[in-house]
Amino acid sequence: MTDNELVKAYDICGKKNRQGLPCARPAGWGTPHPGSGPCKLHGGSTPIKHGLYSKHLKQQPDIFERIQQLKADPKLLDSREYLALLIACSERLVKAMSAAGEIDETNMMTVAKVVDTATKAIERYHKISVGYYISVEKLQTIVVPQILGVIKRHVKDPSALRAIANDLARLKMPE
Repeated sequence: MTDNELVKAYDICGKKNRQGLPCARPAGWGTPHPGSGPCKLHGGSTPIKHGLYSKHLKQQPDIFERIQQLKADPKLLDSREYLALLIACSERLVKAMSAAGEIDETNMMTVAKVVDTATKAIERYHKISVGYYISVEKLQTIVVPQILGVIKRHVKDPSALRAIANDLARLKMPE
């Protein structure tokens, strides 16, 4: 299985770690986009002003201003309204391409990619809003105590239990 297939099959970050292996953290871990893209440690939290689009934003300040407006818009994450807008714009684009005689496989693939990307964003937001992802608080208050109970039931050696407890005490939640 290739690294790309691994990332798709397991929804992991997949970027190369220091050992040269694909990062096994969940996709989008520690970022505003959990479930998609690289984790925080591999560039997933890089702000747009420092990233791929920075040179374009400098040339188009109105786009950067619009991004800021959209980020503050509470209706932005209303998936029904967003999906309706996306479909209407896609239909208009296809009609305009058809009228201009520009419907070809490349243009249609571009429209399909835009729709697919937006749909995935809506799905991710929905998963977050309905509690599909476990919060750090739930992990600490529900899962960890259960794991500790399992360890205590199966590990009877007091020195081994102390070593496990010491190791767990040294663990830190990534920022």
